[in-house]
Amino acid sequence: MEERAVNIRRTLLAAALALAAGDGAGAQERKLPREPVEINAERLRFDRKERRAVFEEAVQARQGNLRVRCRKLVVSYAGEKDRRVRAGEIVKMEFSEDVEIEQGERRGHCQTAVYDRLAGILVCTGDPWVSEGPNRIAGESIEYRLDADEVRVNRPRAVIRVDEPASPRPEGKSP
Repeated sequence: MEERAVNIRRTLLAAALALAAGDGAGAQERKLPREPVEINAERLRFDRKERRAVFEEAVQARQGNLRVRCRKLVVSYAGEKDRRVRAGEIVKMEFSEDVEIEQGERRGHCQTAVYDRLAGILVCTGDPWVSEGPNRIAGESIEYRLDADEVRVNRPRAVIRVDEPASPRPEGKSP
């Protein structure tokens, strides 16, 4: 019976996440993904007084082609008195303990990733790195500003491979 209650709570929170991200309305009028968010974990605790949901152990969050795995995820949501957004809307997501991020060919890793939904900023710390194909960048922290599609890296270390363009063929010659 308790396992069923946990599954229902997971489903309710996933629905809340999808609704919070679905219509793009809110204090910032930010365009947010419309795909539902699916979250799976071994354990889930709700703290209504603190307006938090804590997912623990083997956490997997997925929205569209974005996947995040970690050991702990804390989701904070707005209360009745919060004037920035509607009550119940997600304001922050904190991923921690061996965070792995995957989106298409992009891969990332860090110890902590904090998504401030109201500011539209994701900050990764704890030996963060991101790679795409053979290119890789690491730093003290990696900050992604979603609205500006801008990445800021503090103390960057990068490996960037530049492919040589194919040399033009003389007209009429085939390889």
